[in-house]
Amino acid sequence: MVRNGSKNMSELLLELFSEEIPAMMQKPAAEGYKKIFTAMLQESSIDGDVQVFTGSRRITIYIKNLPNLMPAKEVVIRGPKVSAPAQAIEGFCRSNNIKQDDLVQISVQGQIYYEFVKKTPATNIQILLKNIIPKAIARYVWPKSMRWGEHDMKWIRPLRNILCIFDSELLEIQYGHLTANNITYGHRFLAPEAIEINSFAQYQDLLKDKFVIIDQAERRQMIEDGLTSLAQTRHLTIRQDDRLLEEVTGLVEYPTVMIGRIADQFMSLPKEALVSSMRTHQKYFSSLKKFATYNEFGIYEDFAPFFLFVSNMLNEDIIVAGNEKVLNARLADAQYFFDQDRTCSLESRLAKLEKITFYAGLGNLKQKTDRIVEIGRFKTYQQPRHYVENLIKAAELCKTDLTTEMVGEFPELQGIIGYYYAQAEGLEYQITEAIRDHYLPHGSTGRLPDGGIAIVLALLDKLDSLVGFFLIGQAPTGSRDPYALKQQASAIIRLMLALKTSNIKELIGVVINVYIESLGVEITEQEVLKSNILNFLQERARYHFNSEGYDQQLVKAVVNFDIEESLEITARKLEYLKDFLAGDGANLPIIYKRADNILKGNDIVGELDSTVFTSEYEIQLFQILENIAKPLDGYIKQLAFDVALIELLKILNPLNEFFDNVMVKDPDPKIANNRLLLLKMVTQLFDKVAKFELL
Repeated sequence: MVRNGSKNMSELLLELFSEEIPAMMQKPAAEGYKKIFTAMLQESSIDGDVQVFTGSRRITIYIKNLPNLMPAKEVVIRGPKVSAPAQAIEGFCRSNNIKQDDLVQISVQGQIYYEFVKKTPATNIQILLKNIIPKAIARYVWPKSMRWGEHDMKWIRPLRNILCIFDSELLEIQYGHLTANNITYGHRFLAPEAIEINSFAQYQDLLKDKFVIIDQAERRQMIEDGLTSLAQTRHLTIRQDDRLLEEVTGLVEYPTVMIGRIADQFMSLPKEALVSSMRTHQKYFSSLKKFATYNEFGIYEDFAPFFLFVSNMLNEDIIVAGNEKVLNARLADAQYFFDQDRTCSLESRLAKLEKITFYAGLGNLKQKTDRIVEIGRFKTYQQPRHYVENLIKAAELCKTDLTTEMVGEFPELQGIIGYYYAQAEGLEYQITEAIRDHYLPHGSTGRLPDGGIAIVLALLDKLDSLVGFFLIGQAPTGSRDPYALKQQASAIIRLMLALKTSNIKELIGVVINVYIESLGVEITEQEVLKSNILNFLQERARYHFNSEGYDQQLVKAVVNFDIEESLEITARKLEYLKDFLAGDGANLPIIYKRADNILKGNDIVGELDSTVFTSEYEIQLFQILENIAKPLDGYIKQLAFDVALIELLKILNPLNEFFDNVMVKDPDPKIANNRLLLLKMVTQLFDKVAKFELL
């Protein structure tokens, strides 16, 4: 990097003033512009500390500690060898805009090269910045952009003004149809007039006087402090919602926190509906009574009849009254829908599911629930009758709330609304919680359903969807996953681990067969379909265990549905192997690979014949293998992998002695083949536990 040696460093202030920038796009834009400006300055050998501030109507880039003059410098550029063809030397001169007379010769490790010294005069940094800034502005790509008027410029929203100042002086840059000036604007309503700016410090102070806080971190802190302060005055606890906090921080320029009251008549609505109505539509924060608790799912105890919100204006009485009026109108609609929905039972809605397509080629939602019921009958055939009846009832009703007015108004509450309606009908809690939780978990994160029936129903629902999309050729390809099947698969892995007893290969086969009966289709390559689905799930299982902290090679060696179809058993095996290989079993993979490498590329025929042994080392190894084979199978069957691994360890010394004293490839083909069969017996015992060649 180049510095001018001066202690008086310079600063650049750039403001892009526009129409409202979507709140959730501001943070990525700040990160993007910081990286872009930093990189483009470095490309020009300029040091500078880049800061980016974002708000609803402006993006501000402030760069301090800039040199005001780029010093003259010399760069030595080496060219071709002196002996190179004349065409190469002429091309080098032409590309650097010099004559051959400008070249000098140097010796490098006995070779003679041409080189020349490129001299760059001292440059005013403003000249460089005029070139850098427009390119840097254009380099950031918004998720969505727009054009406006007759202009060719594209940006997230119409760009109205550019302020650009370098050391208190206007830096006249051109971007699209806009020419930079030294003007900015205050709050849209409270102080909309133009303001002349000559420094960053003045910019911050004057805008604050005009009701604009440019620093998003400062606005966020103001909101948090305001929420806490107001909540304390009413003895409330604020429902934590970081995403909403980020969003409202980006919606306002001068945040003021206010509090309103929910009309008592609406407090009987499901608490999730209240939260959704306030959060999604109005950007309000919900509140609980002091010291109340709520779980991750959103079942709130001691829900308080107050909401808090962030205003961009100051007239509190009028604003609070207006927000209460708007919220009450929305909740009145919700109350009407809630009351109307309960005039029909969930069971009476089953026929309506026939009119809702699940997905083209996969039937309607009634067919989907019928498939879940059939898979459920298989999955629970050994369970008590009452358990099976509850699962079947939950499976039949789990999608019926999709036909309700409430879910039409609050689609994010599907399942939750069904829970409340099932509860009102007096259905057993196992059924109501399964209806509520069957959409859980959401991928690799978030809580699992409560209760065994809820877990089973969630698993069956997701398996039906996953198999269906593979069936119609909509499997993920590369990074393309439009139906979030990777998340579905991650959820399936977590649910199967929670159930502990599921046979993944058998279950996938059942789901495929149920699809064939449900849709009346023929699958010509059923085994190929099944294999593709299992391979996909196997990769997601490996991803899951990797994220749990297991070594990648260990996961590849153990997570294999051809060896073990139960994920719960796989999880146990991973835990035991992790500890074992870090201790007494550290040399087992080494000795296995030695045996496996000898076997590769050899044609082995027949069966092992102990009468062909010619050395005590063969006999000793064979006896050990014979002695541990049956106990090893027993320990594996009992899931006692710690003991099974100790049994495998007994092979280590006799196998080492075999390698040290016996030549496997004996001149006698019969002896050599028998010794290869002995080594094959070794690897087969290891393979019962894991793929040791991958460790």
